[in-house]
Amino acid sequence: MKKEVLRMQRVTYVENDITILDNLNLQIYAGEVMGLLPLDSFGLNKMLELMQKNLPILYGQIYIREKLVNSFSIGTETENNVLMISYENILVKYLSPEENIFILRKGYKGIWINNRIIKSQMQMLTDELKIGVQFNKSLEEMSVFERYILEILKAVVSRADVIILRDPSSVITPDQMDRLYQVVRYYAGKGNTFLYVSTRQDELCAMCDRTAIMETGRIVKILEKRNLTERVLRNYMLSYQGMIKRSAQVEDSPDVERIFRFKDYSYNKIKELSFSIRRGECLVIHDGGEQIYDDLEYAFTEGRGDSGQLLYRGKPYRKKDTRKIAVVLDNPAENMLFKNMSYEDNLCLTSDHLLKGLWHRKETRKAIARERMGEKMPQNGTEVKNMTIYQKYRLIYGRILLQHPDIVVCIHPFLNTDLKLRTLIYQLMKELLDHGIAVVIVTVNYQNVLLLADRLVFVKDGKNIGILNRKEFEYLLSET
Repeated sequence: MKKEVLRMQRVTYVENDITILDNLNLQIYAGEVMGLLPLDSFGLNKMLELMQKNLPILYGQIYIREKLVNSFSIGTETENNVLMISYENILVKYLSPEENIFILRKGYKGIWINNRIIKSQMQMLTDELKIGVQFNKSLEEMSVFERYILEILKAVVSRADVIILRDPSSVITPDQMDRLYQVVRYYAGKGNTFLYVSTRQDELCAMCDRTAIMETGRIVKILEKRNLTERVLRNYMLSYQGMIKRSAQVEDSPDVERIFRFKDYSYNKIKELSFSIRRGECLVIHDGGEQIYDDLEYAFTEGRGDSGQLLYRGKPYRKKDTRKIAVVLDNPAENMLFKNMSYEDNLCLTSDHLLKGLWHRKETRKAIARERMGEKMPQNGTEVKNMTIYQKYRLIYGRILLQHPDIVVCIHPFLNTDLKLRTLIYQLMKELLDHGIAVVIVTVNYQNVLLLADRLVFVKDGKNIGILNRKEFEYLLSET
């Protein structure tokens, strides 16, 4: 008989008079890998938060291991032993891997730390996994994949009731996903319970025993293993997936203008990196797991490095050229908007170099916003903090179009996105490309952006190990 680990029963959650979760029902059993496919992001964050913390709810009950922990009459705000692993690493880098796992966990009551014992316990954990990962180095020396596995081990040792894996393929390379699958299935076989959140139907079908489909704050369907196929999932995703077709791809020709070039560039984790960026092309940089995106952002925004050259239109890249390059950070809705500024001020933030006196005329900024965004603008007076995630993304990319750069660098653009937002980002990138702006996408999973890509640059150990043009990776498109 199946043992129930978590049950959310008719849960309704209201915030600022808006119903975030509406009569939501979900059951997860011991030893199960439960999939979750969010068609849109409405209510997703709050549902995951309610699994971890008992916030006051309007209606319903939440049970963990058949014990009532939250209901409309309780709301104690106590924390549950449910752990979420995402791109935001919660490990303490100044401590050893063993100390992170065995010391910094709930329930640890030791006074003295016996390093020999915890090292031997750590070795036992890694030996039983048999995935070729060793943790006999500092956290700073570890790859993203190694730290991700380390967090799973920490959750297992902490005896977490549910381990939430949120969009792992956004931070783990495709060739590492097989090893993640091995780890998850191994611990599920030992009775650990996982919730696997993803928008990729191939991952959900390969990894999960069942999959719940979430839309507008409700679980609308639960697919059992026998019905869990890519074709069935694709039917639910069709209404959110638009075909992204560009008017023309950039040809792989020496006649196409090279507007930016890395020439044996080195900085921090980047080692002698060399490639060029062409006008109007979509260039995908596949990060092999070394987390070079911070160093690439530094190169584009600061124009400096330890050695090598950065060339803009054949000349050394200088600080005054930075307005010709825009950077879209990961999670831009939180990292790139000023909540205390108006919609039109956020929109015009990087365009003052094109129109003198822009900040002296409020009506001019409003007129620009109306002309540029039109019906896409939110209702008059809506504060930036109250806009939907989709409105925020349109605002950010609208600002970039007004800035009119030559290059836009997008750092992990699909990190923790729902299906609807993923399609919107495709459309916004396509709009940039149709305006002749080069789009550089830094990602660990190139499969997400093959429809847009003109070239792929594969980076490993800080160096580019290969560049494929569109004709050379057509077989990758056929497989996805």
